[in-house]
Amino acid sequence: MFHFVALKGNEMKQTLKQQLTITREQRNKYYLKQIQKLSE
Repeated sequence: MFHFVALKGNEMKQTLKQQLTITREQRNKYYLKQIQKLSE
């Protein structure tokens, strides 16, 4: 039972990391778009 809980915890950590990287990528794309608008 404890092993299963540990696995679940690792899965949650992974998904959290993925969500963080996704939002970071989206933010970078957004900033790039803003910079392109400014430089035009």
